[in-house]
Amino acid sequence: MVGSGNIAWHLIRAFSRKGIQVLQILAHNEKTARSLSKAFSVPYIFDPAQLIKKADLYLVAVQDDHIREVALGLHLNNNF
Repeated sequence: MVGSGNIAWHLIRAFSRKGIQVLQILAHNEKTARSLSKAFSVPYIFDPAQLIKKADLYLVAVQDDHIREVALGLHLNNNF
């Protein structure tokens, strides 16, 4: 999960209820990242270089005007 705000909270909660594992939270806000991590037992990071690169899905749950910048900063490659 990229982001640690309200949308990220609700997505992680919904996934948890369905048994879908969230591997990691990438955030810039330590307070909300820590809160999410504690509530759902998901580790958090601040550095995109530490992002798990083999995940099946990356959800970008950030403010609309930051989506492009954040997504490009993930440095993920399409390896299909």
